[in-house]
This record gives sequence, C-alpha cells and structure tokens, in this order.
Amino acid sequence: MKKIAFLILLSLALYSCTGQKESEGITLNGKMVKLIHEYVTKINATTDLAPRRWSMRDLNEYIYLENGYLDAYLFINENGDTITSEYCNSIFAVNSNIENGLIFLREGGEHNGNIGLVNIVTNEVVQPFMFSSNTLWHSGIAVVVDTNNKFGVLNNKGEFILPMGECEWVVLLNNDYLMAKKGENTSILDLKGKTLFNVSEYEELSADIGDNIFGVKKNGKWGLVDVSGKIVLPIEYDEIILDKYNAYDGLLSCIKKNEKVGFVDREGKVVIPCEYGEISFLSNYDDVICLEKEGKYGVVDFKGNIVWPFEYDEIYDGSEELLRAAKDGTKGVINKVGKWLSTEVNDYGLPKARLSGNTLNDVREDGKEGLINADGEQIVPYEYNEIDDLDRDSGLFYGTINGKRKYFNKDGKLINLYGSGSVFHKNYFISYETEKSDGLYGVYDCEGNLIIPLEYDYVKPYIDDKKDLCFALAATDTKEDFYNLSSGKLTFSTTYDLYGGDLMFNCYVFFTRGGSEPKTLFIDKSGRLMLELDGEFIPKQYK
Repeated sequence: MKKIAFLILLSLALYSCTGQKESEGITLNGKMVKLIHEYVTKINATTDLAPRRWSMRDLNEYIYLENGYLDAYLFINENGDTITSEYCNSIFAVNSNIENGLIFLREGGEHNGNIGLVNIVTNEVVQPFMFSSNTLWHSGIAVVVDTNNKFGVLNNKGEFILPMGECEWVVLLNNDYLMAKKGENTSILDLKGKTLFNVSEYEELSADIGDNIFGVKKNGKWGLVDVSGKIVLPIEYDEIILDKYNAYDGLLSCIKKNEKVGFVDREGKVVIPCEYGEISFLSNYDDVICLEKEGKYGVVDFKGNIVWPFEYDEIYDGSEELLRAAKDGTKGVINKVGKWLSTEVNDYGLPKARLSGNTLNDVREDGKEGLINADGEQIVPYEYNEIDDLDRDSGLFYGTINGKRKYFNKDGKLINLYGSGSVFHKNYFISYETEKSDGLYGVYDCEGNLIIPLEYDYVKPYIDDKKDLCFALAATDTKEDFYNLSSGKLTFSTTYDLYGGDLMFNCYVFFTRGGSEPKTLFIDKSGRLMLELDGEFIPKQYK
C-alpha cells in the first residue's frame, strides 16, 4: 500500500491545487459599479500620491479592493453590500476565496504567519490561527493542515467534518468526494466524511478518470470500480491507458488484453472490444478512431460502429465521406461508394490530394490545384497555384493565383473577402488588405459582408472562457474602437492607448499606457464601457 498511497497523494495533491472545477466567479453589475466608483473617488480625493495603484481580487462572493499605501480596503458583493473589516489588510497574505462569509487569513497579515478561519462579515475568528496551509473552498469544504502537519476538513459553517489528525492525509477528489488515509486504510469518503469504500485491497488506484470511475489493479490485472466500490469493469485487463485518450469526447480509457486493445466509455462500459492492434486518430474527423485488425485497417466511431470497413492496407486520413488510403496497390482518395477520386502520389509515395472535412483538395500532374466534393464533382476549377483551407470549422478555402488570393466556401462559391487574414470564431475574418486600404485591417463575416471598416492598424477579437464571442478592439495611432460583432455596431471609442484586456468579474479590464494619471477601464462582454477609474486596478483572481 505504500505505492498506492504515494501515487494518490502526489497526483491528487497536485490536482487539488490546479485541477479543480472553477466557479463562475463574481459578476460586476451596475450597483457595484456605482459603489466602487464612489468609494475610489472619495479615497483618491484624500491624497496627491501618483500613480494610485490598487489591487482587486475575485473572492467568489465578494470583490475585494485594496490599496495598502492609502490604508483603503473594501469588500463588495453583487447585492451592493460593502464591508470594511479589521482583517482587510490580511487578505493578500494567503490564498483563499470566500464562502458563507468565511475566509482563511494569516495572523497579522504576515506572509509567514499562521492561518485562521475568519467570518469577514462579523469579524469573528471561527477557527484559531493554527494552520500552516489550506485549500480553496470547493463544494462547501476546505482541507487544512496544521503546523504539526496534521490534516483536517472544514465545512462552510466552519465546522470540522474530519477532525485534525484523524487522517494521515486528505485530498478533495473531483469536487465530489474526499480521499483519505486512516491508519492502514485508504478510503473514498463523501463530503460529510462518511466512508464509501476502502481501496486498500488494491495494489494501485488511478483516481479521477471520469464520471467518478477509478482504475484499480489487483493481482497484476486492471479493472474499473465506481465510487461505491462496485466493479463496473472486471479486473482482468493487462493495462488501462487513462490519460492519452481522455481528451476525446465520449471515450474514457483504452483497455488492453492479450496484446489487443479496445475502449470503454465514461461509465466504464466496453464500447470497442479488445480485438484490435494499432490505434491512430484521424486529423479531419475527431469522432472516430482508426484501428488495425488482422493486417487490415478500418475506422470505428466511439460507439463501436464501423464507419469504414477493415479492408485497407493503409489509412492516412479521413472524414465521414472521404478517405486517404491505400488498397490493393492503389493509393489516393476514395469516397463512400468505392470511387477513387484521386490517385496521384507525391515523391514520397503518398497521395497528393489533401482532405478538409468532406472536401478534396486535388492536384493535377501539371501542379494546378482545384477542389472536388465527396461525390467526385469539380467545385473549384484546376487553375490555382495553391489551395489551402483557411479555416476547417468555417469551411472556407483560399486559392492563390500569381500571388493573389481568392476565397470560396466548401461548395466552391466565391466569397468577397480581400487581402490576407485569418478566421476567428468560425464566422469572422480579420483582413489585412494592401490594395484597398494601404495595408490596414478590418473584419468581414464569412459571407463577405464588411463588419469593421478597413482603416485600423490592428484588430483583436475577445472571446470569453466559455468560447462565446464578445467584441473586437480596433485601433489606430489616435483611437481605440470597440465593436459588437453580432450587431456590427461601434459600442465605445476612446483616445486612450490601452493594454491588458484580462477577463475578470465577467468583464474585461484594460489599462491606459503612459502618462502620469493612469486609468483603468472595465468593458462588458458587449464592448460597452461599464466603469472608468482613476488609478491602476491590478486584478488577481483566485478560484
């Protein structure tokens, strides 16, 4: 059990610090904007110090503002409630967030002081300053370690659900469960401290491999158990490869038995049996996997359905409708009805044609390139020196003739895009145009409509952590303009030279560059100005 204890403690201790599910954080609203502006304006009026540098922090329930030089500290929540506490100057000395008004602070605000648990609303010390470290609040609990290296677990009422020293070590697992070592036993517990099952009978355990399923090893063989200890995959496999395939939606793990591989889903159910040899993924189609069986290659989806039969000597790339492959001495691109659409090969003996989804970029012997669809129909003529996909998700291509580009969609229709550029968020094209605009930037949508005029030195789109498109900032030497790309409207314009643009409080924080009077601007996700403050408000986010 020494091996399992070490593996779990190392991997999960790292996970608990870096891999937790993050909360949404606090959202800056109109009521908060008004109060922050009033407070900062009042404090700034009391001093001639410049620059006025503040710190801001998202504590999940509160935004915290701090300026130690001005002895100014403020908590504010989304309801507009404000708190000034005797413990305010201790906040930045410890890594903590707030839950139910409770926050971990270091005694006296010293970086090497002991940590205690304080109710920031009532100024009550809920747990004394006796801890050396703590985790953030997650799922209503936090793990603490005292100065004697004893572990405990607190709930968000400040009560111990696992007393100090009862466990040799404790970690939070996937935000849903605890794993703890008590004496000789290592166990999975719920968030109230109740033991769900003892994992000590296993030689190794790999935690958090998806949907609360654990890989376990016993007598040299591997299987899967759920959080109650129930075996969901028999312990009879030679290997369970956990990390390599987790990024692919729907797949949990690759399993290996008698030198053959298969796959299980995120519930531990076998979806592809152990009867295949080599494994590879196809770059044009990430919902399938290429496998080898009895010397032939085929393609299978994540439910085990055969997409392309096991009759190919080699498979290089593929999609739902097209496959770059070799079969019976022929190399090229074949479609679903068995028609070879291209059989040209390059100097390396590989198919010249390239795939972009279900569209074929074909190359003739004279080097001219065109596009063919999955039915074998010519949709772009063989007249281009080069054709490449501009963006696979949007289905846009460009062809080059004598150094100039033309753009077309996956159906071969010409699109009125100009210059060089790149696609972002599938639907928008940042253009760098030399002939029409003397080398300036603008934005088109992918239908060829001009959204931001070609008059800027640069354009930068902003996309939030949910992958939602927010706005674009377009700048020249004399102005910086914010555009809402959905509406195509200019939402805010300033003569400030801005930098920054970090997402915090569910808005974007920009700073003015240079000058003796720095300012901080908060821009909402539509590109509108929410708040402008005198001074630099440096965001720190702990979630």
